[in-house]
Amino acid sequence: MMTRDERIEALLARGYLPKELPPPFTSAAFARNVANFIPHWASYEAGLTAQQRRLYPPISRYARFDMARKGHSRRMLGVPNPVNQYYLTSAIADHQDEFEAICARSPISLTSAQVSLTGNRAVTLPKLSLLSEKRIQSYATARAILQTDVLSFYHAIYTHSIPWALHGKRIAKRNRSTTDPAVYGNRIDALLRGCQDGQTIGIPVGPDSSRIISELILCAIEQQIGADHFARLTAGYRYMTSFSALPLMSMQKPSLLHFARPCSASISSSMPRRPI
Repeated sequence: MMTRDERIEALLARGYLPKELPPPFTSAAFARNVANFIPHWASYEAGLTAQQRRLYPPISRYARFDMARKGHSRRMLGVPNPVNQYYLTSAIADHQDEFEAICARSPISLTSAQVSLTGNRAVTLPKLSLLSEKRIQSYATARAILQTDVLSFYHAIYTHSIPWALHGKRIAKRNRSTTDPAVYGNRIDALLRGCQDGQTIGIPVGPDSSRIISELILCAIEQQIGADHFARLTAGYRYMTSFSALPLMSMQKPSLLHFARPCSASISSSMPRRPI
C-alpha cells in the first residue's frame, strides 16, 4: 500500500500535466522538490487569521490550451497553478484509501481511481484492447445493447457534487464547513474551485486529480441508478463516461437510460435523449 507522501509525489510527478503534452514537459522536478516549499507555505498560512486560513490558498486561474483531436473536434486542456494543485493533491491523498474503496464497489467500472507507484501516469487507464474484448464478448451473446455517454463530462461537472457524492446531498447541504473532517468533500470542492478562479461548473481536463474526482462522481451516479436496475441486466460495463448495458429481454431498451439521465443531471451533466 502506498503512503500519503508517495501518492502526492506520484500525482504531482506523473499526474499533474496532461498526458497529451510531449515528453519535454514534465513536473517530476516539482514533485521532487515540493517538500522544500511546504514549510514556507505552512509558515505563511500560520500567520493568517482563521477566516483567511479558510480561504487559503488564494484562488488562481489555470492555464488553458486547445488540443486538436481526430476529425474537426478540439479538446480544452488545463494546467492548474502548482500551489493550488499541491493543496488539492494533498487533500485527495489524505482520503485516497476511502476513494479507492468507494470505486471498488462499482459493479461495472473498468476504470479504477487507484494511484500506482509505477507507470506513465499516476492513475492508469486499462488498455483499449480490454474494452474491445468486452465489446466482442457482449455482442456475441446480447440481443439488445444500450450504449450511452455522459456528454462533455469534465466541463459539465458541478463541483458541489463532490461532497454530495462522498457524503450524500442532504448531509453535504446541511453542513457546508470546509474544516469539518466529517464532510471533507467540502474541502476538496473548495480547493478544486481554487484551481479555476472559483468556478463551480467544470473541472480541469488533464490532471489525474480530475480523473479520481470524476470516477467518484460516476460511481455515485451508478449508486443512484441502483441495484434493482443493475439486476435487470445480463451484463454491463463502464469505461470512464461511456456506459454499455445488456438488458434482459423483459426490460425495455430505453428504460435504464431514462432512469440514468436524471441521476446524471444531478451533477449538471447530460446524456443523449436516445440510446445508441
